[in-house]
Parts: sequence; structure tokens; C-alpha cells
Amino acid sequence: MAKTARTGRIPRRVRRQLGVDDLLRGPRREWDFLRLAEAYAARRQREDNASLNEFAVEHGALASALYERVRDRGAVLWHGTSLPRAEKILEHGFMYVKGVWMAVNTSTPLGFARNRSQQSGSRPAILISVIDLGLYHDGVHFHARPGEVRFTDAVPPDVVQYLLTDRDFRYVGEGRASRHQLPATIAFVKRQGRWVVPTQNPAVYDALRDLTYRSAEEWLELKLTDFFEARGRATPIEAFCAVYATCQPAEAVPRAAVVEWLARRCEVGSRGRWGPVLRAVKS
Repeated sequence: MAKTARTGRIPRRVRRQLGVDDLLRGPRREWDFLRLAEAYAARRQREDNASLNEFAVEHGALASALYERVRDRGAVLWHGTSLPRAEKILEHGFMYVKGVWMAVNTSTPLGFARNRSQQSGSRPAILISVIDLGLYHDGVHFHARPGEVRFTDAVPPDVVQYLLTDRDFRYVGEGRASRHQLPATIAFVKRQGRWVVPTQNPAVYDALRDLTYRSAEEWLELKLTDFFEARGRATPIEAFCAVYATCQPAEAVPRAAVVEWLARRCEVGSRGRWGPVLRAVKS
């Protein structure tokens, strides 16, 4: 018989190590896919060789064949703007006006995306590009500065591999790496005040371990347990992104439930720019 998710109990000493303020950064009212940029930055802080493809597939986007091909000599660069402008860039390429600016980190593009969207009254967007450093050379095609790159010529649209908005994260390149398998998008419906799977039969979560879930609460327990078993350590923003990137609708899993799970099941391993680095404690 299939097993359902169980909630483990953790000693009180672990609970006291974490608080809500430690676990949440930035906007707190609703889920925003732009936070994926922060999650990627948090992972890069700990793992210099963190794979963009692995991150994309974890969060429901296709893997980039360009990134797979040029990873050893490639650079991942970010450009923040408004969604209408991003769509124009995808169609025509980056407009060259005193240079095309991209950033090595995510904080500056995030700021530009939010500012440009407010100015234009539209949605924000971030373009994630993969630059083949075998084709583009510092001092010839671009000038690198701390944290940013200024291209001295037009940049073709085919370097853009991902479009990140406040509502979705999707692959926009022409070719993709076929060997990566996307995680299932989890859907819930509300019945009698509870979010459940849209079927009378339990949905299989992991056939190898014979685990199932029937409700959003059980899925959250399994999702975060699996996430920390696979990652070992993660920041709260990474955990939030792992939950909400493949969950529909987002309101099926309250933010407070994620915070409560982290506070109950995790302890602080270290602290960094993106907040505490957590590791799950077995019950």
C-alpha cells in the first residue's frame, strides 16, 4: 500500500534558531517569479560551477543546448527591462545605443526590470543570455567591468536563452538539450475548503519510493523533503522557488506553510549575502 507524507517532529532547540524575518527577503505579499533570479544568485554564491541548465530544469524550463555546448567557455549574463521591450529584443536583437549592457550578477537587472516596468506601466522582464567567449572577446566585442559587461556592437537575439517575468520562466532559445527531463507541474483544486489533487485517486509522487500525496499539505512535505535531500543545503529563497515554480495555483500552498516547514525542519548551517543557508534535520 502506498505511503502518505508524514510530518516529522524536530526538537525545540532547532525552532528557536530560525524566525520569519530570517526566512523571508524582499516582497512578502505574493509569489513573484522574478525571485528566481535571487535563487540562482544564492546558489552561485555557494557553487561557482552551478549549472544554469540544472537550475532551469528544476524550475520547469527547458534546458539550453547553447549553454550545454559552451559551458566551459560560456558566460551567463542578465539584462533587466520591461516585458514589451524584452519581446522586441527577442524579435530584433539588442538595440545598440552607446553600448549594450548586461550584468554578471542579478541584483542590477532586477532593479532595472522593476524600474522600467513602473515607468512604462507594464510588466517587468529579465533576459538571460549565454555568451560564447570563443566568439566574443574582451576589448574587441565588449568591455568587462566589475559586475557588468558593455558590448561595443549589436548583440544578436539568439544569445538570449531564457525570459523571466513576474509570472513565468521559460526557454526562448531555438535549440534545447533533450536529455534533461522536466519535473511535473503540480495542479490542485479546492474542495470543501481544502486544496486537493484534481482526481479521486491519490497522485503518485515517486513511484520508486511508493510515495503519494492527496493534498497540498502532503505534497509540500514531500517536495521540501526531496529538495533538501537532493541539494543538501539551500537558502530560504531557493526553497520557496523550488515550491512555487511548479505549483498551480500558487495560493494552494500558503507562504506561512513553507516558513513553518523550514523553521520546524531546518537548522542554520551558515549565513551569507542571501540569508541563512539551511540544512534539514532528520526527525
